[in-house]
Amino acid sequence: MDVKRDYENFAGDLSSIRKTYRLPELLADAAGLPVEKFVHIQGHMATDDPSEETKWLQEVADANGNPKGIVGFAVLQDPGVEKLLESHARYPNHRGIRQSVNWHSNRFYSMCDRADYLTDPAWQRGYGLLAKYGMSFDLQIFPHQLGDAAALAAQFPDVPLIIEHCAFPIDRDEEGMSRWRAGLAKLAALPNTVVKISGLVLLDHQWTEASLRPIIRQAIEIFGPDRAMFGSNFPVDKAYIRYDQSVACLSAALADLGAAELDQVFYGTACRTYRL
Repeated sequence: MDVKRDYENFAGDLSSIRKTYRLPELLADAAGLPVEKFVHIQGHMATDDPSEETKWLQEVADANGNPKGIVGFAVLQDPGVEKLLESHARYPNHRGIRQSVNWHSNRFYSMCDRADYLTDPAWQRGYGLLAKYGMSFDLQIFPHQLGDAAALAAQFPDVPLIIEHCAFPIDRDEEGMSRWRAGLAKLAALPNTVVKISGLVLLDHQWTEASLRPIIRQAIEIFGPDRAMFGSNFPVDKAYIRYDQSVACLSAALADLGAAELDQVFYGTACRTYRL
């Protein structure tokens, strides 16, 4: 399966961001905003030694003060994955793991090769090891996978689970949105879960504040501000939205919240979850 090709179909034309993007570029994109702390979410996808990415990012952090948190890559079903987790854990800013498991029967959407990762005993064994090393997991899935995700979170209560991109609500009709809300509610009922509001423009290339608002509002209502966090998803989201626009859209959707609640969404939840 050509995951790269399918991801390009899913995300659209990413040619505008095919260039070097490091901390100076991110700081330039966020200029003028009161951003203090960044978390780098896994970019490395090869399986030779993903901890090399963590090593490099730690060097960047030591020299510049950011990223404050690092989420690395691991193939959790690998029988030898613990050795890699030990390697990641050597670096003080490392916080967790992401392995994309968002599978769909339509290959236009899938970003992994199998539908059963969340229920596979070998994968779950690797997932369970995250608690041993004090690591969280960034979960990238679609709404039809939310039930299995809730079962996973219940089975491993000591692993903080971050639901990325609001679980990609791809079906926007009434039935699809109802299924998405019900799945999110199952996860929100478990105390070790939080939702990250990010990546929404990847499903809505012609976005407006009005088109993004319902997703944002419902995610916040289900999890609450103290278990929801902003994520820029830069540089990927940069293909469709500026950093300041992303912040402005979220702020507008949550304009009725108080200052303390907004602080949770933009700062507090991420600081607690990623231990920043």
